[in-house]
Amino acid sequence: MKRITTTFALLLLLTGYAGAQQQLTNAGFESWDTIGDYTQPSNWYSLNPLTIFGFDQSTNITGDAHTGSFAVQLESVAGTGQDLSGVLCTGPILDAAYKPDFSKMKVPFTSRPQALEVYFKSFPKDGDACVMGAYLTRWNVAMQKTDTVGEAGITWDDSVGVFTLASCAFIYHSPLQPDSMFLIASSSSDGFNPVIGSKLILDDIHLTYSSGLNDVNALPLSMYPNPANSTFVIQTEEVGTLKLYSVTGVLVHEQRVDSKQTVVDVATFSEGMYFMTVQSERGMMASRKIKVQH
Repeated sequence: MKRITTTFALLLLLTGYAGAQQQLTNAGFESWDTIGDYTQPSNWYSLNPLTIFGFDQSTNITGDAHTGSFAVQLESVAGTGQDLSGVLCTGPILDAAYKPDFSKMKVPFTSRPQALEVYFKSFPKDGDACVMGAYLTRWNVAMQKTDTVGEAGITWDDSVGVFTLASCAFIYHSPLQPDSMFLIASSSSDGFNPVIGSKLILDDIHLTYSSGLNDVNALPLSMYPNPANSTFVIQTEEVGTLKLYSVTGVLVHEQRVDSKQTVVDVATFSEGMYFMTVQSERGMMASRKIKVQH
């Protein structure tokens, strides 16, 4: 049997259309399906079909829930010749021959969310990390390829034993409307070499949207320098709130934007990538990546 490749940095699920604000189906993991000799959450997919080859289930129901009765637990498990990550995905990961086929993971999606939120517990082992993310995509007819419209991702490299809310802003690379999304979560960041025992529990996944009528990326905004050493500047005509998030989805800084030029002090920040959102009082929204490099 070929290696099961689950190199992921990402997550989430949709379905359900409410105006232009799509949400997730079975995002609280209260509904589960039994398929042959394995189970998985309804409207989600996993590597559990590999139980036919003697693998243990790596995606399981748990009563350790944030709300309701159930949540989903992903755990990296040992296998004969190949270890497996616990995986959760929007579409089928395996084809009819039980080989990886990532082409079917995408689901129809036409909204532009502001952020991805989830309640989690994480227990990575021995330098491993748990990951979750979402890609908004669009088919490029002229180039005959899929373009990435926006993305959001969360990495957990520390153990967190109580349910905690993680929030990560979508970073948009295009003003176009997506036509699909694929979402994935994994108990190990390297699917080629998962660390046995790494565990991730997820519940109450939610997409947030701008409170106004404007698009999430409609706020005109410029930012410099990037990378930033001790400070960076944003320029916008709007009054609102700026928030900075770490790559793990933790809010690390918040300040008022009330002038055309706002200075943001990052002198004490650890080096690395951060996600910035600016939301105006009129509901307009912009999101950017900012790298801190001292």
